[in-house]
Amino acid sequence: MKKLKKFLKKGNNIFFRVRSQDSKIFLQFAKKNGCRWINEKGIDLRKDDCGAFMGVDKDLRLGIMSAMCWCHLDSDVKKINFDRSML
Repeated sequence: MKKLKKFLKKGNNIFFRVRSQDSKIFLQFAKKNGCRWINEKGIDLRKDDCGAFMGVDKDLRLGIMSAMCWCHLDSDVKKINFDRSML
């Protein structure tokens, strides 16, 4: 499993594009890496879902972002297409 801390070494945030069929797997990945929702609630794999675009900050807080924000991110911001090989 890839570690989010490794991705975050070069910046304060990292952004993921998550396919709908991988949303639960992405949440498993985030939870195993110690992420919590932006409101500090833990990730509930039975009830929670994620969006197509997700952001993680240096404190491992996770949040859903809009497609507009994704499209207008600076080019130097780390954007990753999440896939199952990251587990």
